[in-house]
Amino acid sequence: ARPSSLDAPPNILKPGEPVICSEKCHGCNGRCGLIRQPNGSLTYKVGSHNRVKAQDDNNVWAGISKIYDLEGKLRRAQGLTEISSLAAAGLGPDTEVVLFGEAYGPGIQDLRYGLKDIQVAFFDAMVNSKYLDAPAFYLFMLALDLPVTPILYKGDFSTNTLAYADGKNVAGVPGSHIREGCVIKPVNERWDPEIGRVIL
Repeated sequence: ARPSSLDAPPNILKPGEPVICSEKCHGCNGRCGLIRQPNGSLTYKVGSHNRVKAQDDNNVWAGISKIYDLEGKLRRAQGLTEISSLAAAGLGPDTEVVLFGEAYGPGIQDLRYGLKDIQVAFFDAMVNSKYLDAPAFYLFMLALDLPVTPILYKGDFSTNTLAYADGKNVAGVPGSHIREGCVIKPVNERWDPEIGRVIL
């Protein structure tokens, strides 16, 4: 599941380390992807909080999948090997790919984001069970024509970066209400032996 803002100790990020700080949307966290089956085939599935969800009208993410043609885009994405950073990350034919995002807007949570309809914003992607570095992720989303969570700051990390957790929302109709928070992660993915993936 996506972490709440600043769940991990701030010193997990090094001063001066290049980071991406994005808005944390208040919505319905979900994931979708092409998942390897025991017979070797790739099957499209949607889920939330480590549970596979039925693809029916009662599932928000099943609806999002249809609106954005997520299965079709992910299957076509396996041909994006001309993008060197994606090929280097392992993207290719017959590749497991998972997207992580947040559906938000009316009927999802108490914050409507000034919207009339539900929208989605993606914040992470995995290829063959490995998270994409930020540059590859944003190229991937651009190639798939999919929305991402708003970037609040890109640059060197300092304690001042934590201040981006406060303010007004940028997602949806900007300034509609308070910002739920922010998520800060290194531009280049890394892991810590004590907490695992480095992300605030």
